Amino acid sequence: IMKKIAILRCMKVSNSCTGSGCLKAWNGRDRAFAGYAEEDQLISFFHCNGCDCDPATNEGMQKKLNRLQKNGITVVHTGDCTVRDKESGLRCAKINEIVQLLQERGIETVHGTHHK
Repeated sequence: IMKKIAILRCMKVSNSCTGSGCLKAWNGRDRAFAGYAEEDQLISFFHCNGCDCDPATNEGMQKKLNRLQKNGITVVHTGDCTVRDKESGLRCAKINEIVQLLQERGIETVHGTHHK
């Protein structure tokens, strides 16, 4: 069964990140993307809506989550940029909230992209 993949990134980090590390890892089926089949597709590359956003009530985030479901996304990888403390591996609380919302919709989540 073909998997449809999305990558969730930090909006703040996107100010200085091109996403090339994530995309390079995906294209090479490397790092966190090792094991995906040739027919699996990267469908979406999206951001949180910022540190002050409540993902559960934010209209924009709800639209994103609905669109992911509508487009048949089966797995969402959280970008390496979502780790707030590199030593402990502690992830951003907002990203964790979005992960919870994705899982409640039956979408698998995987932490990491190109640093694994």
